[in-house]
Amino acid sequence: MVDTVDTYKLPVVKIFIEALQLPGRHLATLIRIGSPFLIVVLAITAVNHFFQYDSVENSSLPFWGSFALIAIMFVATSVMAIVGCHRTFLMDPKEVTETKPIRWGGREMRFVGWWIVIVLCAALTAIPLIMVLTPFFLPLNNSSSENFFLSRWIRILIGLPPSYFISRWSLLLPAVATDKRYNLPWSWFLSKGNGIRLTVLVGLLPFVTDSLFELMPTFDSLLYSLFTGVVWIVVAVIEIGLLSLSYQYLSQNIVQQRDNSE
Repeated sequence: MVDTVDTYKLPVVKIFIEALQLPGRHLATLIRIGSPFLIVVLAITAVNHFFQYDSVENSSLPFWGSFALIAIMFVATSVMAIVGCHRTFLMDPKEVTETKPIRWGGREMRFVGWWIVIVLCAALTAIPLIMVLTPFFLPLNNSSSENFFLSRWIRILIGLPPSYFISRWSLLLPAVATDKRYNLPWSWFLSKGNGIRLTVLVGLLPFVTDSLFELMPTFDSLLYSLFTGVVWIVVAVIEIGLLSLSYQYLSQNIVQQRDNSE
């Protein structure tokens, strides 16, 4: 039975080092798979830099139509790129080659559906902390250094429960990207005994990157916008790699233990 397998501890350092190598190892494939997303991001960056809108009230209907279209394109190309990355890291080269950069089918729809379910379920876990800590958070609106760090710690505290649940449930996403049909209880079982490890693997790099950018000065230039965009895209690819490798390690361990018990 699957529920009798021993808990397998994820090798956090090994997975992190492997994930750091994935962007360089699969660079050509990642550029091909993510080309629609990269084009949309470049277009959005250029538009944001060269065009300014005075206010929401002065924005016309064509503006809102264009905004909706760009948002749909951004979400759609993001999903195609993320699914493509998971497939690149987990599947045979031949299957990856057959994965087209522009595609939308049941796989992508299931990926979006499960991601929405995961985010909504995880958000519910933060509600009790939000209700308790909001009275302490509201007075910290000035820019003093003490209030900055205190408010950041409160945000971290509020974000920990949903991060933990997202980390455990998100193992479902690489499974969906590789055409597996599982559910949230399966992902919860697969991550048994590795919740904290997964939270560290999935949450540490974005947190450190965001903290560094908050400490750095910002510049109103296209070059700086492109720089930050490239950094976050690389971080996102590494994050997808961390999730893919964690899923691979845990699912292979369960299969191996099941085979040994038969």
